[in-house]
Amino acid sequence: SAALSALDAFETDAGKVASLSAELEKAQKAAVDLTKYVPVESYNALRDELAQATAQSATASLSAVLDKAEQEGRIFKSERTYLEQLGGQIGVAALSAQLEKKQPIAALSAMQTTTAKIPSQEKPVVAVLSADEQAAVKALGITEAEYLKMKQEQEK
Repeated sequence: SAALSALDAFETDAGKVASLSAELEKAQKAAVDLTKYVPVESYNALRDELAQATAQSATASLSAVLDKAEQEGRIFKSERTYLEQLGGQIGVAALSAQLEKKQPIAALSAMQTTTAKIPSQEKPVVAVLSADEQAAVKALGITEAEYLKMKQEQEK
């Protein structure tokens, strides 16, 4: 009886081996479906490219967020390095949300006075006329500037 049960178990295992062998042979004959599977080299190259593009995008958007905050007067220039590192750790979205909550400092976003003009760097031309030239100016009844202008035109 023990021998018969062992024989039955052996025949069952032999049947399993035969069916698995048939499946293996069928799988080896079938070509790999390239719409479902890709070579590992292609996958790794694409993954590396995506990681690099994502990092560049995060850096660009982080710079844009910090530029905007600096223009609005929400951050100091001296804080920028710290905020770039913080943005790299917590993400651009979280940093942007924090910066939106900060109140702008008016002194950072505008000039103190808007009426002050930058003085002209041009100095008025001061010409020294000789005694003869001054006499000619008097005789002609014109100003020294007009005389100098006439003199320059004649020299050309």
